[in-house]
Amino acid sequence: MVTYEDCLALADLTPEEVDLIAAHERLPPIVALELGSYLLGTAEGERRIRRILGERAQAAGAWGDRSRAAVPAEIPAWIPKPGTQRLAA
Repeated sequence: MVTYEDCLALADLTPEEVDLIAAHERLPPIVALELGSYLLGTAEGERRIRRILGERAQAAGAWGDRSRAAVPAEIPAWIPKPGTQRLAA
């Protein structure tokens, strides 16, 4: 049987990133993991993940959660900035 940890090891995501996607999209972590992995395969998907991380940080800031409000500055390096292309692995 394939476990969550197996899927996480195959994906290009951290557990924290999966948790952010799951919380934003209101999905179980395993579904968020698959969504995030799928989105990384498309340019639009990478922009969507960048937006998700930014929106979660804005929401955290609005609620006074300073530890999570800092997320936009910590957007993972594997998500290219707008106007750039992701390098193939």
